[in-house]
Amino acid sequence: MEFAESTEQATRFAEITLSELRARSLTPNPNNYMLWYAHVSGAMPDLSLAIKGLDDEQVTLTDQRCSELYDQFFSTAREEAAVVDASSKLSKQVSTVLGDISAAGDEAGAHIGELDQVLGTLSNDGDTESAKSAISSAIEITRKISEKNSELETNLRRSSAEIERLRSDLEILRQEAYTDGLTGIANRKCFDRELKRSTINAMDDGTTLCLMMIDIDFFKAFNDTYGHQVGDLVLQLLAGTLRENIKGQDTPARYGGEEFAVILPNTQLADAISVAETLRNAISSKSLRDKKSGDDMGRITISIGVTAYQFGEPVGQFIFRADQALYHAKNSGRDRVCSDHDIDTTLTHHEI
Repeated sequence: MEFAESTEQATRFAEITLSELRARSLTPNPNNYMLWYAHVSGAMPDLSLAIKGLDDEQVTLTDQRCSELYDQFFSTAREEAAVVDASSKLSKQVSTVLGDISAAGDEAGAHIGELDQVLGTLSNDGDTESAKSAISSAIEITRKISEKNSELETNLRRSSAEIERLRSDLEILRQEAYTDGLTGIANRKCFDRELKRSTINAMDDGTTLCLMMIDIDFFKAFNDTYGHQVGDLVLQLLAGTLRENIKGQDTPARYGGEEFAVILPNTQLADAISVAETLRNAISSKSLRDKKSGDDMGRITISIGVTAYQFGEPVGQFIFRADQALYHAKNSGRDRVCSDHDIDTTLTHHEI
């Protein structure tokens, strides 16, 4: 992330940032400051959209919630740095191998030149002693070539193992960079990447694309009642249900907090709504029970907003329409699925 504003603009953004932190009773620590500076400066539109959504839901932005937002939007920068570092090491190792091969080739070429000279002596001189000496020299040069080849083979085998280890580390880092640590499904960064790719594919191929936004109903109240550890288990339960019911090329992701998303390429709106109903029923059918006390903690329900991509629309608008459908589902009683068509129908009936 880069900030390109002038000193005057930066000063104004800093004042607004500190004002926001005071107004919201947030600790002006470096993470909170960076979070809100990025928001008020407009440097991270997705972050601003997330904050707006929380404000619209009247969710109090505490230091804890800001910490979650910071991890969501900024922690991947550190992960990407680790990926770059691993990639750099891999590149250096490959360069070392290529250097060894080049050096071995140069030495082999020099030895072959020496061997040619010896063989020339052998063919031009009929003296027996000279012939023996030439043969002995040829054997010694051949031995040196053999030793060098053996040394090169050992180095290449060692380097090959190191390259394979670095490649494995790089793949693990890539996976971690795009995986939500708590739930094990795709994180927000992966969601953003996959959604952009899916919209491009939909326009290129003329195929359909749907987006599902999911929110756990009354999650804050549940957290306040049973604690964050139980709340984390609920998030994991929803993620597991998504994995069980979302197959093929569809991408389930944790969008942020208790909000999840599913990208559904090559899917008609009616089919996406059907998948959403399956998910909603799968979650609402599960009852939660405290393992220690055996107390029934009731059911968890989810609200889902679904929309279909409109050719050429910005990705942010696509997400916004799905979010609007989600808000409509929550405002209509929760534990239900709504599409943006439901909003249009509601407005039409209201206007009539």
